[in-house]
Amino acid sequence: MNSRMPSVSAILLAAGRSSRMGTLKALLPWRETSLVRYQTETLLNAGIDDIAVILGYKASELSKELSSYNVKTVINKAYESGKCSSIKAGMAGLSPSSTGVVIAAVDQPLSLNVIRQLYKFHGEQPVSIIIPAFNGKRGHPLLIPEQFYPELCSISEQTQGLRHFLSNRQNEIATVEINEPSILLNLNEQADYQSACWEDS
Repeated sequence: MNSRMPSVSAILLAAGRSSRMGTLKALLPWRETSLVRYQTETLLNAGIDDIAVILGYKASELSKELSSYNVKTVINKAYESGKCSSIKAGMAGLSPSSTGVVIAAVDQPLSLNVIRQLYKFHGEQPVSIIIPAFNGKRGHPLLIPEQFYPELCSISEQTQGLRHFLSNRQNEIATVEINEPSILLNLNEQADYQSACWEDS
């Protein structure tokens, strides 16, 4: 068992083209700021100071959006190959003291309470993959402990990436029930976004 103090890192995936949305998701208005800034602020406010934001499409525009935050912006030139390339790009720059990493997507709005709960459970179960759930349904983001970092560095789209990784690790997953419906929220298309904005207002 890991006896070190927990030190959680985060990878925020924001490299994609947002083709289904029709406009760049990261710059969508969300709670009086942009979605990428909201996500970044939520991770910082949860006490995570080792954050890598992975950029690809329109990276220079998004880098400017994040210039006032103390986070690492990592350019993934291979972003069109899929999410796995962005996860691996983020893993390459994690702090050596990291004991667990939160993997979050820019189009899945985070809750400060959920991140804090993941951090808490990581301290209690340092070798478990922590996945939050709402009403029994698993959602996001997930927290993966350091013993799995080598595997995260070798995932590929050809083998279904994170999905395959998790399916092979069912006995090492701790599902944490949290009363936060945002755990299940995905802003894939305009209808999802408009519905989420209406429910959030």
